[in-house]
Amino acid sequence: MTERHRFTRDDNLYEDFKPGETLVHPRGRTVSDEHMIWTNFVLNTAQLHFNQKMCDDHPEVTFDGRRVVYVFAGDTLFAESTVVSKTEDDPRLSAFAKPGQAGVVKFLLRGKNQKGEVVLEITRELAILKREFRP
Repeated sequence: MTERHRFTRDDNLYEDFKPGETLVHPRGRTVSDEHMIWTNFVLNTAQLHFNQKMCDDHPEVTFDGRRVVYVFAGDTLFAESTVVSKTEDDPRLSAFAKPGQAGVVKFLLRGKNQKGEVVLEITRELAILKREFRP
């Protein structure tokens, strides 16, 4: 089942998420060459990121001549998150909330390009406030 929650709102509470549901994020983002700053930031020196001539000269080994910017420049990325699990009694929460005020929701985040191809999958966990403790 696909739901349309918006993670940018302040009314997504622990009780709103159900294991197995998929949340489609409402916005996409087109990757530009400016994203190369991240490649530099992590000190990645692989020529596949920086040398277009090499990519042009060897398209058979360089993604058909496209230079990689962790994904490809020009791709538009969209995200969806599937709720994997929920935990109410996670000891890590003690740094953020009093016992029982929040729970942890684990998501499988998929990034898809404009063709619907999955280009990234990661899991992430968020501490989310419970409804009765909402300010």
